[in-house]
Amino acid sequence: MQIKYYCHKGTETLRSTKKICFVNLCAFVSSWQWFRFLGAHNVFLPAVVVFVFCSCSKPQETVPAHLLTPDSMVYILVDIHLVEAAANVTRFNDVQSFKAQELYPAVFKSHQTDSAAFHSSFNYYLKHPKKLEAIYEKVLDELSKRESEEGKQ
Repeated sequence: MQIKYYCHKGTETLRSTKKICFVNLCAFVSSWQWFRFLGAHNVFLPAVVVFVFCSCSKPQETVPAHLLTPDSMVYILVDIHLVEAAANVTRFNDVQSFKAQELYPAVFKSHQTDSAAFHSSFNYYLKHPKKLEAIYEKVLDELSKRESEEGKQ
């Protein structure tokens, strides 16, 4: 079967010409002759196909080397929020005030971590809002639990 790669208008009407062109196009595509038409030595098409598939993939995610687990992040954040609350209370009551940032090293030391690991983990979780939301739900639950325990005493 010989396939024509062009549409011949000749004496046919416009409607029949379109029909013949469509039939020729369908036969051309389904017969794999388009590959020969491009030339076997042509590397442009395979390069484009590889480029398209590579550009559609997700970029590789870099996980920090010392990523803190969500549970450890919960307890560190609870302590940080308690330190900040205590700093705000002492500042408003004119008691010997202190800055919350002064106590951060003590918080990190009590959880056997350092500020660099905490900040890299926190930045990682900032890029993953669903994980951070789950962490903060646990933080709020823990703070509520501690508040209710404090109220009972």
